[in-house]
Amino acid sequence: MKKVYFVRHGLTQFNTESRVQDGNDALSEKGLEQAKDIADRLTRVPFDLLLSSDMLRAKQTAEKIAERTGHTPSFSPLFAEAKYPTSFVGLSYKEDAIQKYLAERDREGRYEDEETPAMLHARAKEALTDLAARDEESIAVVTHGRFLRHIILAVLLGDTATWEQEEYFINHLTASNTGITVLEYNEGTWRMITWNDHAHLG
Repeated sequence: MKKVYFVRHGLTQFNTESRVQDGNDALSEKGLEQAKDIADRLTRVPFDLLLSSDMLRAKQTAEKIAERTGHTPSFSPLFAEAKYPTSFVGLSYKEDAIQKYLAERDREGRYEDEETPAMLHARAKEALTDLAARDEESIAVVTHGRFLRHIILAVLLGDTATWEQEEYFINHLTASNTGITVLEYNEGTWRMITWNDHAHLG
């Protein structure tokens, strides 16, 4: 049996302001404190391997975990956040252009250079395949809120979800910064054990 602890990165200023991010956003002061809190908590969780998205906010979170647990993090774009259109970076999610984009997109069509939902679903399945193939039985992965929801969608509904079900699922599942989600893998099957455990935040 394999157990994977997914950790969403700590808070950024753009998280607070609900703005579209790219890979260059750093943790805010509060986010750094959250990263220290989750690092302290993970000292009590035995794991063999620390993986992380290669985006700055995830890397900073993973580095705080590494300082406390003694692991050497490995960084990979496989666990990065969903890419929005580049022209949207820095804009509020409340902007009319973004609201129109979200309302009118479909599963496979592209507005600009973003990852489509279909591309995200494929990457989530690739990430699960990668984790299942690793020799380590206990793995911590620092990742991002939207991509993590696609991971859970792939586990719970696989390829059976309609576009409407997929959109509803992604839009109604939320993850706290540094919340922990636990999956188990056994005999070819993934199961969700815990979603968004954030007791360390008080």
